[in-house]
Amino acid sequence: MTAQSSAIKTGGTFFKFLPYYLSRVRYLRSQLIMSIVFGLLSYPLVGAFLIPVCDAMNKYGDLKLRNENVITMSTEESAILSNASEVMNQTSQSLLVAIVIACLCLVGMFIFTFVTTLRSFRYLYSKTVVDMDYSLPVNHNTRFLGDLAAVFTANILPHLVSVLIGLLLLNLCRITSSYYNDFTAYLEIFSQAAFTGLFACIMQIGICLLMLSFCGRMAEACIYPILVNFAIPMIHALGRDIIESGVYGAVNGTYDMSSYYSLSATSPLGMIFMTVYSWCSTISYNGETSTIAQAPVLRPEYGIPALLITLACLAGAYFLIKHRRAERVGMSYVYKGMDVIIPGVVILAIVMPVCYNIITQLRRTNQTYYVTGYSESIDIPSLIFGTIITTFILYTIMELISGKNFRRFWKSVLKWAGTVSASVGICILLNVANISGSYYVPEASGVQEVNVTFLTSRGDSNFTEDYFRITAQKGDDLLSVVEQTHHEILDAGLIPADDECYINFIYSMTNGSGIQRSYSVNSELFDRLRDAATTPEGWFSSDLYQIQLTLNKMNFDNRISLNEVTYNINAGGDTIGQLLNAIKEDCKVITPEFVKNESQWKESNIYLDFSSSDRSTTNHLVIYDWMENTISLLSDWGIDILGEYDPANFNTAFIIGQQSFGIDMLFALSDGMSISECEEKIGYVEEALRFAKMNTDDPELTEIAEKCVSMMNNQDYYLILTRATSLEEYLDGRNPGYVMYGIPVEYNELAEKLLSENMVEINHE
Repeated sequence: MTAQSSAIKTGGTFFKFLPYYLSRVRYLRSQLIMSIVFGLLSYPLVGAFLIPVCDAMNKYGDLKLRNENVITMSTEESAILSNASEVMNQTSQSLLVAIVIACLCLVGMFIFTFVTTLRSFRYLYSKTVVDMDYSLPVNHNTRFLGDLAAVFTANILPHLVSVLIGLLLLNLCRITSSYYNDFTAYLEIFSQAAFTGLFACIMQIGICLLMLSFCGRMAEACIYPILVNFAIPMIHALGRDIIESGVYGAVNGTYDMSSYYSLSATSPLGMIFMTVYSWCSTISYNGETSTIAQAPVLRPEYGIPALLITLACLAGAYFLIKHRRAERVGMSYVYKGMDVIIPGVVILAIVMPVCYNIITQLRRTNQTYYVTGYSESIDIPSLIFGTIITTFILYTIMELISGKNFRRFWKSVLKWAGTVSASVGICILLNVANISGSYYVPEASGVQEVNVTFLTSRGDSNFTEDYFRITAQKGDDLLSVVEQTHHEILDAGLIPADDECYINFIYSMTNGSGIQRSYSVNSELFDRLRDAATTPEGWFSSDLYQIQLTLNKMNFDNRISLNEVTYNINAGGDTIGQLLNAIKEDCKVITPEFVKNESQWKESNIYLDFSSSDRSTTNHLVIYDWMENTISLLSDWGIDILGEYDPANFNTAFIIGQQSFGIDMLFALSDGMSISECEEKIGYVEEALRFAKMNTDDPELTEIAEKCVSMMNNQDYYLILTRATSLEEYLDGRNPGYVMYGIPVEYNELAEKLLSENMVEINHE
């Protein structure tokens, strides 16, 4: 007898749906009650504790900001600030406890989703129930959809209600203090977590129900959905890794984890893991605001496939249950071949990481390949032996679960050997499937964007010689340089190199895929290819990449900051276009020989404000002293870049004999504050600190300032220029900002002379 033949064929598609559905909800009332309890103790609990935490943070932040520049507070002010801090700490600790409870309850809801699905579809694996359930006067549509609706009512509905209550409470939270604006990103995490957890539970139902449709006994029904839930993300991630390891140059061991976001579409555990990763890796602070990337499930490229896969699992379960034979309930598997496929999936998830490590180890020792990212060898024979023992024990356990009595034990051994061999074969096929990509260079027409990084740790003196990046986008002439660079590396024969010189490629393709390659090359090839990329176009792409990226999404606000002073640009027209054109014109002087003098350049950092309808950000831009057109344009806008290099435009100069310093500490010590007072109110003072305080009209100071550089490495002395004349002026911002330069070693004698003649006598009391 089949489920279909036992169905009542009269009364319509959903015959007696409502009575059946209500009876199933009554049957699941204990799960419904627990889900309601778990739901109320999750998002609503955290939301309720967030409100007083935000209020306490606002109060403390406002007080802290008000007293930030006060060296000595009155007793009453200190008590008020201390009390506000204590209240904030107490509420924060309470919130932490609430978060722990909420996380445990969310885990409970995730587990109960599986338990409820198992109980609702009990007729799939319980021989004592199947005849009774199939004898009810309902058809397959009513039975399947009624049970599914009952599961959603018992688990998903309380989850959804808890999400809505939590989001309602979240809307009552307000961060009004600019001191804690960065907390807004964590509030955003709350809402993203709510939707991710809800969707993960829905996907959990689909995958578990699909697995239940294959199982005919309680043991398999309880165990295999759990094992497969863990196996899916493991197979997905390692399958991708094995394919990539078959392509020379894959960035093995140093992955960009964002390439694993597709895990979010195939499994609930993968969705949860990649969501947490997206939070940890993308939170960023821009001026007074903080942002965080959307959770993968909220992005169409991952959310839509996840939805389609969940619907496919539910549809597959619907048809499999409809056509399965009811009399097979009580058997391990109701469909032939599942006794090989389902254990095979579990064994494959175990074999894959082993094969991946062996494959990459063999490729590492192959002298025609050199793939970055490895530091230690593995014992391949021990790994193989351990895998054989582990898989045999696990397969034997799965055979026992399936009720095998081992009267023909040799058949079980053959099935195990065949399963392991098939798993190894799959890994080998995955590894060689893309082996032709060893010499693959993407066509420029299919590239949306590519970043090429030249990286070496040979100890070169210039920053660009240690690290240089060019960025080419679709339509750029620079793409031909990238393509030629990639071809030349491959034409060199892919031989291992010992010079610690690497060239990395990260391609974003027009079809949405990504390609990563990392090559180790010898010094001669590295220098030649880097010099070929050190062109005006290459330098411009490297320097302006982030700003151009921002301009694709946001508008320039006509505000530029230099040394903590903000200038509103009222030049009219396309100001950002004028600035980019001036920089592009200046970049025409770039040649490899010109860049070799980078250690002698002076630089200033300016900050550009951008905004859109829902957010704002700030990008910094480096202006060098040789950028005549850019400096002239900024001068027309009232921004004096050259003035940042002239001591005459500052009021105080410090020469220090080491780089560890704080401007407030230098002012405090030079104004007579003792070391003990300074450490109490400002911070730790190094015993070996030697510094001089000078007037900026000293001709010898002007002489040494002309030779100073921004490249601050391996210098013995440093020059600091500030417009403040005292600690009070510096703290209250009347004369904001400072600049710091390195004094070239050839001027050490003059620097020591000025330091000794103007050295500040430190009060050690």
